[in-house]
Amino acid sequence: MQNVCGLSNEHIPASDRMACTSVQSNIYHSTADSHGLVYFYSQNSFLQDVIKPYYEELGFPNPPQTLEAFRNSFPSRPINPKHPAKAEAIYNHLRDNYYQHISRYADLLEAEPRTVRIPINQIKQYVAQEYNAESKPQYFNHLAVEKVDIFCKFPIADAEKIGLVDMPGLGDNRLGDEERMIQALGEDVDFILFIRRPKQGGNIWEKQIDVYLHDIAAQALQNKLALEEWSFLVLNADEHNQVGCKDLENSREENGIRVKKCLTANCMKVDEANKVIAEVLDYLADNIEILDRQYMSACKNSLKALQLEVKNTLDAANKTLHSLGDDFALYTKLRDEFINQLYVNIEALREKLRQEIMTPDADFKAQVEAAISRCGQLTGISSDKEIEFLINKHGINAAYFESIQQMRAAILKQFHPIETGLQQSLDKTKSEVADLFLKLGLNRWTNKQGVEFLEMMAETIPVNLQNLSLGFRFISTFEFLYKGFIQSVVWRAVSEYLPSNPRQNLGLQENEASIIAELKEIRQQAIDNCQKNLEGSAILRSKIGCSMVEEFADHTTRAAEVKQEWDNFLYSIRTQIWSELTELGQLRTLGEAGGKLINEGLSKNQELNLV
Repeated sequence: MQNVCGLSNEHIPASDRMACTSVQSNIYHSTADSHGLVYFYSQNSFLQDVIKPYYEELGFPNPPQTLEAFRNSFPSRPINPKHPAKAEAIYNHLRDNYYQHISRYADLLEAEPRTVRIPINQIKQYVAQEYNAESKPQYFNHLAVEKVDIFCKFPIADAEKIGLVDMPGLGDNRLGDEERMIQALGEDVDFILFIRRPKQGGNIWEKQIDVYLHDIAAQALQNKLALEEWSFLVLNADEHNQVGCKDLENSREENGIRVKKCLTANCMKVDEANKVIAEVLDYLADNIEILDRQYMSACKNSLKALQLEVKNTLDAANKTLHSLGDDFALYTKLRDEFINQLYVNIEALREKLRQEIMTPDADFKAQVEAAISRCGQLTGISSDKEIEFLINKHGINAAYFESIQQMRAAILKQFHPIETGLQQSLDKTKSEVADLFLKLGLNRWTNKQGVEFLEMMAETIPVNLQNLSLGFRFISTFEFLYKGFIQSVVWRAVSEYLPSNPRQNLGLQENEASIIAELKEIRQQAIDNCQKNLEGSAILRSKIGCSMVEEFADHTTRAAEVKQEWDNFLYSIRTQIWSELTELGQLRTLGEAGGKLINEGLSKNQELNLV
């Protein structure tokens, strides 16, 4: 190649040691000043096309997304790899070249890909690698380079119309070289020269190198053109390896190395190198049209097969698009399931509460027992000195009356906390109602629970949905208060033994001791009377909870036109409670855009029909 294009080892590297060509070099004849164009990776393409394959091959998660991430954090060796030696070699290459020397090439990587023109004498540092005595790499600019175009004057006149492509070999552990070679051979190369330099003495074809390289090249055009139709093998001879050249030539076909011609030449000699190029040019001159026709015919066949595959795929996509269900039909199905299940569930709750209607409410009973216990712990009786003072001031009957008033107020006060217990008890029933709706899917619409859910529904449902709006406002504001009902029961029960009427005859008392004894007795009678009267209220609490649910159910499931109201409300929040409708909506949106593309694809495919 050096003899053909007139460049030296300073431009196109060659070495008897380790792999030296690191970047694809495309060499073109030019009468202008010799120069090179260096194509640098961008930071992102470097990470994606160069570094990421190492992480994937070694099984490392989370490939770096920035140069800084790659610079600042490097993974430890893979644990128990399937192919330990291969994994170690790849890991070492990534670490010893790309990671440890990132400061030597990182400045060449910018945000966008770029192309830089350089003098011919600087090309080597961007395409080649050299090694020191310890086989350690010395150059690292090439790690940031995707490819290089070289323009120079070819000394061989007949070669001026051809371009040369110098490919990196497969001698090191750099990932991606195979893929890049296949792409270059398939897109940039018309003819391949395999050059093999036999060693002095016995020689064999190395399956891991020679045969493998041949197979890689054969993948470039796959079934379009046989590799032996567009390749020569050149055995690079010298005065010491003639026997080795003959051995390799005689054994190449049995090792699967099939090329159009096998030539033996000393490529270091200009005249012999020129003869090789002349053979290539003569072959191309005689056969290029035939090769092109064969290639075009294979391409047409491939295109026809691809067209058929595209058509089948587009037809299937079109069929799938038209098979997408109607979202309104799906909504109607889900709505009916919701309403029907709501009827079933709410009727089950109504029946449960009807069965419990004569059962005293346990929460209410607990509140009453707590109030009675507080009354029992409260004496509420004036001391001897206090009663003596009242007798001396107002008389014995007045002292007795005033002590009764103080005791009654103290007892009544102990029943006021029942207010909180009553509401908590009623809220449990409300929560049962709320759960009916949440379990039907409204929990995907809101995170409110219990009474807060009912209150939100009352606020959210439009007033024009009269039955639903009334039903949820009714149950969310429904109260069973101590004041206004239970209070009157307690007051009458207490006042029956601790009267408040100053004109009522309380009977005569003889002294302080008789007053205290009488107060103790009537206090206990008042407390017992409260407990007796409130037992009926515990059953009433059950009846009130049942009646609350009954009326709510009437408004929300049995009122005229309430089903239509549910339809209107559920439709307004359908995509929030039914993920199927959300997904179908997204599919239909994509489908509408996809349908246009499918039709365009079918039209273009028809236009390209080569039949």
